[in-house]
Amino acid sequence: PKPEAAWYLFLDFSEYLDELKNYNIFTSDDLVNKLITYFGLISVSGSAFHNNIISIRLSCIDFNINDCSNQKMLNGINKLISFLKV
Repeated sequence: PKPEAAWYLFLDFSEYLDELKNYNIFTSDDLVNKLITYFGLISVSGSAFHNNIISIRLSCIDFNINDCSNQKMLNGINKLISFLKV
């Protein structure tokens, strides 16, 4: 969904259920644990927001005022994209 807040993205992974099953991911909690374990990507499980779909909340606040490219954040998003390309 299009973000409506300044710092957070709420990502819905329901379109990737088959790909996630290949990694034994069946819940939002499973997804959060896998992302932090394998990629160091920290997020909040959608279950924390009482969401029944596989989802995460991603915080976009890792900014460096001296680096306008926000490379750390972009690296995290690229890791997430590569993870979904099973």
